[in-house]
Amino acid sequence: MNIETSAFGTLPTVIFQRLDVRDGTPTSTHAIVFESVAEAKAEAARIATQDHLRLLAADDAVVRPRSSQPGF
Repeated sequence: MNIETSAFGTLPTVIFQRLDVRDGTPTSTHAIVFESVAEAKAEAARIATQDHLRLLAADDAVVRPRSSQPGF
């Protein structure tokens, strides 16, 4: 699979947690990689309005070839 990155080798990424609706404790953490900054910003804005989700970050992620990651 080929992933198009920016000139800096990054991709727009949104990281968020799903929260327990009863007490607000985190139940899972998710990362979504987008093809465009506009898509990432729109999803981050949507997540920020949800009571059962907590936006942790919306930023560029560095892409490294799998072979450069020890343990993979």
